[in-house]
Amino acid sequence: MASVPMLAAGLGLAQPAPPPAAAAAARLPTRAPATAGQRELGIGFVDGVLTAKVCVQPGCSIADGVSISLPPDADPRAAALNVVRIAKDRHVVHVVVPRASHAGTWEGVFAAPLVGTAVRRVFAGETGFIRGQDGLRSGPMVVVSEADAEGVRRVVVGEQREDISLCGRPTVISPELLVPSDLQLKPALVQRLSVAERSAAPKLVARRALADDPPPATGLLRAVAATSAIGDPRALSDGDPETAWAENRTGPGRGEFAVLHAPPTIPLTGLEIVSRPPSTSRPAGSGPKVLWVATERQLFEVTFAEDPFAEAGSRYEVEFPEPVTTDCVALVTDSAFDARPSAEVTIAEVAARSALTGARPESLATRLQGGDANAEAAAGMLRSLGDPGYAAVAQVFASLDEGGRRVALDVMDQAPCALGAPVFVKALRGPYQAQRDHAKVRLLRCGASAGPALIGALDGANHAEVLALEDLLAVVAPAEAVRSLVPRLRGGTAPHRQGLRVELARAAAAPMARTAVLAALADPTLPEDSAVDLVRALGTLLPKFQPAAGRAFARLARREAKLRTRYLLAEATAALAPSDASARAWLSWTIAHDPHPQVRARFAEAIAVPNPFERDLIGALKDESVRVRLAALETLVRGPSPNVARPVAERLRRDSWPMVRAAAATVIAVAPADPELDRVLVAAIRDRSPLVRVPVIVAIGMRRAVDAAPLVRKRLTDRDEDVSVRSAAASALGELCDTAAIEPLTRLARRFADSQDQSADRRVAPAAVAALGKLHPGDLRERLAPLLAKDAPPAAREAAQSALATPARCGAPR
Repeated sequence: MASVPMLAAGLGLAQPAPPPAAAAAARLPTRAPATAGQRELGIGFVDGVLTAKVCVQPGCSIADGVSISLPPDADPRAAALNVVRIAKDRHVVHVVVPRASHAGTWEGVFAAPLVGTAVRRVFAGETGFIRGQDGLRSGPMVVVSEADAEGVRRVVVGEQREDISLCGRPTVISPELLVPSDLQLKPALVQRLSVAERSAAPKLVARRALADDPPPATGLLRAVAATSAIGDPRALSDGDPETAWAENRTGPGRGEFAVLHAPPTIPLTGLEIVSRPPSTSRPAGSGPKVLWVATERQLFEVTFAEDPFAEAGSRYEVEFPEPVTTDCVALVTDSAFDARPSAEVTIAEVAARSALTGARPESLATRLQGGDANAEAAAGMLRSLGDPGYAAVAQVFASLDEGGRRVALDVMDQAPCALGAPVFVKALRGPYQAQRDHAKVRLLRCGASAGPALIGALDGANHAEVLALEDLLAVVAPAEAVRSLVPRLRGGTAPHRQGLRVELARAAAAPMARTAVLAALADPTLPEDSAVDLVRALGTLLPKFQPAAGRAFARLARREAKLRTRYLLAEATAALAPSDASARAWLSWTIAHDPHPQVRARFAEAIAVPNPFERDLIGALKDESVRVRLAALETLVRGPSPNVARPVAERLRRDSWPMVRAAAATVIAVAPADPELDRVLVAAIRDRSPLVRVPVIVAIGMRRAVDAAPLVRKRLTDRDEDVSVRSAAASALGELCDTAAIEPLTRLARRFADSQDQSADRRVAPAAVAALGKLHPGDLRERLAPLLAKDAPPAAREAAQSALATPARCGAPR
């Protein structure tokens, strides 16, 4: 490898902005002094533009110097310009300019050249995390070292990455050192650890492990990144000593490091390091002589008394002075036993030791009890053991208390679903809501692999547990849910069967459940009650399962079938009738001829779209049962055609039941335009029942039957009329744009302002206010002024404001 300069001093971040006095001075040019080998460099802001000039004579004006472009949002007022001495007779100026609208910074390193008068731009540009997505951002970095005894600093330019740091310490990647002899940036070995931290680090000695020393727990550490690498850095913690990581810089690669994640709940007592693979050849490999072990808050200097690379597969132990709790461990190379430039400092495996190292999985699992810090430590060890650890947790889960179960579920989150699902099912059936929620999320993530555990838990489960299990099964394994739900339809209470039907419908909607649904529909041995619940559950899905659905329906739709069966087939019949002749015939026969009015009415109201069944519904309008007639009208209101107008009008004129006449008026309200229907409504204004007069007047307003306005007005002003009818009249007059009603509506509306008024007129007032809003006369604000007064009731003010905000729609005089 080519020789690479070594920066021995620890690095600090780019220099901060100067204190106030220096900041003020920064408005004048900053000058790097002339020396025997370098001219003076003047740099500063001229009319807000960063300008630099090499001075032939010291103290020259920089006004005619070179302009240096900055980002538009750069803030010159906060700029810091610092002279950095990089050798006895070499200087550069480090410029830092914050950006007003950006998290990054603009930086530059400038120098007078060794020859000539052209300003030397060592680096100029944005720095900070300026590229990539959160968590993976990167960008340039300028680092100025601490000063040595002679005041000399080192300038390094490189990259920084958000996902790589020396356990929280700012880290420069791919560093290049500014070499004083030629003012060029060249690849360098950089020690990222500061002198002060290294000086204070406890000194540890790595001792060779004995043959009978128990191995450490694999999996506690997980290598994630390295500053340079020969091979994959993840080889450090893959549990295979034949794979290895080596730094990829000259000689000992001083300052190169690898980062490993550690479980933050486990106090680590030390490390075990294997340098040389047992059999894999590494011709250029070398064992570390000194390396640094860094955590978030601690640093240790580790010395190997003998070359750990000398004997293949040899293990070396490093014992910490006291247990260390951290989520990050970094190995930083410093020196090697092999001093050749081509040497590669190699580490095949690194593993962590803890006080729980060597404990059996079963023992660790019992330590989860209580859910305290000791339980968290045991949980970390169990995770590191992999499948044996997960199996141990599954074995003891039912015996743990609430805290222990909570920690156990966190462990099982990392387990394969085949091992984790049975534990999550136990939690789903457990007494703790938060854990039930946790388990539900995890089982859903497991998908189909959670099916066996869910099915296995159904036996012996109570009704609530069955529904919770089937709710998940319908999502992760819908075919299995259908197969397990259908047999459970037999017996049980009505609420129990209703819950099962809901889950069955959810499962059946999945394409994967089709075969199972078809098999259930074709099963001739299914009891009648269960078969009825099956088709009820499928409901509107039934046409998707033809012809099997039609055949299953035909087995049930018999005139001699019991009342319960006939009644409960209503929705299934309505769903199949549009596409199945047998169901269509059954619907017609039942509405007209079933001996029980409850069944006839249920079939009439089950029809979702009335038009295809208008003939049957019109026939039902003459049924002797008021319940059937009412059901037919309530269905027709969903979309009446001209064909139903006259039969419905006949019900409004002649039916003896007020609720039927009222329902007929509601149908007429949405029926197609027909003057004859309007005349029927006008006549019905005089109906003897207020229950009928209200929907009649509402229908008049909806149909814009303006000829009826005088009669409606009389109902509004008739103080002997029912309040509900008068309120309906007020609303209808607004719909009819009856300007003759403005005055009586105003008188009624103003009654709203008196909170002490207990009269019927005040109860009509809200409807009157709303009607005035629809009419919207030009003086509406004046008419509603009493309602807008500060002392008016809040409800009155709100109603008045709403009326004023209503767009004009009637063309009333403005």
